[in-house]
Parts: sequence; C-alpha cells; structure tokens
Amino acid sequence: NGGLFRYDGFEVKSFVNRIGDANSVSANHVLSICQDREGIIWMGTLAGGLCRFDPKTESFRSFLSDSKDPYSLSNNNIFGIDIDQYGNIWMATNGGGICVLPASEKNQAQPKFKRIKGLENTRLFEIRIDRQNRFWTGVTDGPIIKGLIDTTDLAASPIEMITCAADTQEEYPGNYYYAFEEDAQGNMWISTTRYGLKKVDHQTQRIKHIGLINERDFLTPENYLTSLRVHPDGFVLLGTEKGIFQLEEYG
Repeated sequence: NGGLFRYDGFEVKSFVNRIGDANSVSANHVLSICQDREGIIWMGTLAGGLCRFDPKTESFRSFLSDSKDPYSLSNNNIFGIDIDQYGNIWMATNGGGICVLPASEKNQAQPKFKRIKGLENTRLFEIRIDRQNRFWTGVTDGPIIKGLIDTTDLAASPIEMITCAADTQEEYPGNYYYAFEEDAQGNMWISTTRYGLKKVDHQTQRIKHIGLINERDFLTPENYLTSLRVHPDGFVLLGTEKGIFQLEEYG
C-alpha cells in the first residue's frame, strides 16, 4: 500500500496517491507493472484502474472503468499486466476478464480499450505474452487460457481452454494462477495454488502435471505456489509458503 517507488542507483523516491490530485498515482496498492519501448511505466492497481507514469516528466495519468462506456477499461482491479511485441498492453483483471489497450490508443484523449470475447466477467490474476505472440492466463477455479493474438481484431483473438487438474487430481475450489513463465526452449511454466506446477511443452502443447507434495518429507514444497521464475541456467525457482525451492529436470 505504499504506492510507486523508484530507485535510480543512488536514492529511492516514492510516489503516492493524493486524493483529488489527478497527477498522482491512481492507487497506493500497485499490483503489477511493466515498461514499454518508449520508457513509459504502466501499472495495474487495486481499485485504481490502469495508471501511466512518464519517468521523464514524473507525470501520471489514470484510466478507469465506466459501466456506461463499453470501450472503457473493463475492471479497476488489474492483477497482471504485460506488453506484446506490437506495443499493445494486456491486462488480467479481477472480474473483467482480459482487457487490452491497443498501442494506437495509448496517447489518445479518450482511448478505446478492447475486451477479449469469451472471457467477460472472469477473475484473472496474471497474464503473460510468449515469444510466439500468444497470451497465457488462468481463470480462478477454472481452466488455463491460451490465446493467439489477432492483430487485425484484438477482441476476437481466439482462445483455447486447457483443463488444469490432472486425471488423478481431485478438483478443489480456490485455485489461482499467480505466475506464467516461458523458458529458453519456449515451454510455459505455470504455478497454481491447488495443483502444483504445470509445464506446457512448446512443441506438442501437451501439459505435464508436476505434483510437489511428499508426505514423507516435510522439507519438500507444497502444491500452493505463489510465484515462480525460470533461471537462465534452466532450473525453476518456486515461491511457496514454506520458502523458496529449486526444481531441476533430469532426463
């Protein structure tokens, strides 16, 4: 809840929301952040919509949802954000599905957002664009979503739904997808809070289910994963409530 912090190598400067000041960060709870090719910082916030920050001028601009405007932001709670190779900004929202700010609209006075068809009103917590220009996300208590970006009509980008639970796993409520990470080979790694770790093969697109619980060893990780990172050396770092674990594949 501290707003935005910037470290320039020498000192830290904070930017907080000031009630009534349009030139301040739109909310103090910043949930996601990315930077475009022009150096502009884009932030997803809790209840404050999308926020734009220009580091050169230290100026802010906010974009909010308007129930009367179908071209406005779909939801003010943006948990995940990423930018594709064309400069379009993709947002995973908590109740408004996937919302996209086209690159051509970023500097417009009243930009027109796009809403991906078929995912309206869904709760999403993360989104990732891979090197094949596909977007990945996951519906809370629902499937993994993979879609191919349609540059001619972003809203009509086709989606594919992938069942998360393995055949041997019982389905539980309360499953969230907090992280999607692509490795050097193009495989997509996915963290869940109920079903452990998932790996989607870049060639076959088959999903591998990696259960992490070992009841005989309390030092092993658990299936509740809060974060993950693929290390340049090939292993995967997993964030859990038991701490950080390193996973390596053999064979």
